[in-house]
Amino acid sequence: MAFLVRLALLGGRSSLGRPLGIVLGVALGMALFLLMLGAVIALDSRDDRTAWLNATTESSAIPADRAAPRGAILAARDETSAAGEVIARLIVAAPAETALPIPGIPSAPPAGSYYASPALQALVARLPPDRLGNRFGSFAGTIGDAALSSPDTLVAIVGAAPDAVRALPGAVYLTSFAASPTDLGAAYQIVILIGAIGLFFPVGLLIMIVTKLGAVSRIERFATLRLIGASPRQIAFVVALESFLTATVGAALGVVLAAVLRPLAAIIPLNGGSFFPQDLAVPASWSLLAVGAMVVAATLASAIGIRRAGISPLGATRAIRERTPRPWRILPLLVGAGLIGYTAMNAGDIDGTVMTFGIVGGFAIVAAGIVVIGPWLTYQLSGLVSRRAGSAAALIAGSRIRMTPVATFRSVSGLVIAVFMVTVFATAAGGVMQSLRVDGVDGTLPADALLADLPAGADADAVIAATLAVPGVNAVIVGRAVDPIATEVHPGSVAWAAEDFPALGFAAVPDAPFATFDRTSYLASQQEGRLEVVAVRGAAVGVAGAIVVRTDGTAEAIDRARTAIEVGAGPAAAPITRVEAVQLGIQRILHELAVVAYLGAFVSIAIAGCSLAIATAAAVIDRRRVLGLLRLMGMPASQLHRMVGFEAAVPLVGVLGLSVAAGYLVADVIVENLAGGIDVGWPEPMYFVALALGLILALGAVAATVGTIRRNTAVSATRFE
Repeated sequence: MAFLVRLALLGGRSSLGRPLGIVLGVALGMALFLLMLGAVIALDSRDDRTAWLNATTESSAIPADRAAPRGAILAARDETSAAGEVIARLIVAAPAETALPIPGIPSAPPAGSYYASPALQALVARLPPDRLGNRFGSFAGTIGDAALSSPDTLVAIVGAAPDAVRALPGAVYLTSFAASPTDLGAAYQIVILIGAIGLFFPVGLLIMIVTKLGAVSRIERFATLRLIGASPRQIAFVVALESFLTATVGAALGVVLAAVLRPLAAIIPLNGGSFFPQDLAVPASWSLLAVGAMVVAATLASAIGIRRAGISPLGATRAIRERTPRPWRILPLLVGAGLIGYTAMNAGDIDGTVMTFGIVGGFAIVAAGIVVIGPWLTYQLSGLVSRRAGSAAALIAGSRIRMTPVATFRSVSGLVIAVFMVTVFATAAGGVMQSLRVDGVDGTLPADALLADLPAGADADAVIAATLAVPGVNAVIVGRAVDPIATEVHPGSVAWAAEDFPALGFAAVPDAPFATFDRTSYLASQQEGRLEVVAVRGAAVGVAGAIVVRTDGTAEAIDRARTAIEVGAGPAAAPITRVEAVQLGIQRILHELAVVAYLGAFVSIAIAGCSLAIATAAAVIDRRRVLGLLRLMGMPASQLHRMVGFEAAVPLVGVLGLSVAAGYLVADVIVENLAGGIDVGWPEPMYFVALALGLILALGAVAATVGTIRRNTAVSATRFE
């Protein structure tokens, strides 16, 4: 057996290219898989690190209107915005005798000072004080990395007087900062797992196709081994051993490559921020398990592939007609789609872990279903090509595809899966982004305006004067507090003067001196009907309770107006734009998901393109004697090129439409049922760039075989011995 291994594996310099290709393919796949696995693990740890921000909503928190426990810290959490970024803010008032530590800082900040995350302090330093810095006070220090989810986290711990904190909504006494994480990374984990599944198919196919190329390029050597008594099982063992060694080296190299790429991968933002490089480190036990799984998969794929090659002692591979694909191959596709649909429609009634497995598992089954049904569609289309063939190249290509539909489709299946994956993400992102678009709608807050409350005790005149003095502020519209008993309107409602309604964004003026409306609907992205306006008796109108600030629409004017309001009325004013109310960071999240999805798609497309080139070259080498005979009979080389092009184009065209349709339907089911009935929209331009890249790679892969055809159809290729 050792002698057989030496004969099979040792060769000239040209024989090094094949194992080197397997090593590089496995290394790339392993590195990407470990980075994805590290990101899945890191998302949980990131949520845990910032769980302390949720302490104000925990059951252990004591409302501020009750007696203060000894040593407790009075705290309230809110959010503010600047330069399009959302900033988390914890406002605290700590007694001098407290021993309760606040995560990430040495001690509680005194009133008028603040601690900030490094990213927030960099933003404060970059922007003028009247845009952001004036909201916090004097800088006391930075928050440590151990209390931050990522290097990009924007969070501030602000010190304030007890009375000021007590007046804030949600103010509580804290005796501990232990809290449950918000589990914000769950959706991202689903995305990463789906991306890993999308990457698995092209990498696995690459290994199988490279093995096939190695087999057909060493027909004479394997035939010699068969002639001297080696059995097909022994040949399979030799090839499996080669794959075992190369996959082991490649997997080990992938572990090293993952460590090298970790700082670069950490830059990619996910769930609101990038990663600390150490976050992406995978435990050694998990790395060993991943390496073992990759080696076993590569070895089995090689052994199965070489057994199916059917190498005979005569120095040629037997042309074995594959079994005719049957219509049952559509079942996995239907099962996967049904699992996704059931999980999405019952998302509110099932556990989060079950939902994750349902969506990810359904996606995997649909992807596998496309691979399973692909040969059947290829077989059906090959019959049409043969019947409608207008040239010898099309007729021969159709006949070969009909004889080997599985092997023919396998060469393009990587591209098909990549197209399916990017269609799901692009369509889902396009639908949600369309629903988040804020247009000018009658009865909603104008896009250039801020809506802010004026808490009791605030100097309304001073706040209004300071806001009007901000460059870019065009008007300040004042809403008056109303007596709910006297007016029979909802408690907390604000009355607005009728003449101000056009400036508030309404087309019609109400038939009363004052009127009120629902604040939530006023901040919505769109209205299904006209917003209901309720008349208010003027005698019940009191002091200023809210303001709407109209600006020139620039980020600078909005930020400065927000700062003026918060400085004058305090954080309880909670100034907000309609864009912020509608999106609340979702647009950035979708952008991050799209970046990750397209990165994965481009990698998958690149690997799939290489697989197609290798598979096409292997098919030419495998049939060099037949192609050489065709050349001897007078068929021009251009016809052979056209024949090879048909063999690649038929399965690609036949299943590409199915991939796009399946991706669209999967995205529609997930988005419509998990995102409140949102309809999917037209994909963004990057989607068509990805499709164009896939087609260009496919054309390039086929074009790369031109030289292979000429080299392998010479007269010597037709020699029989």
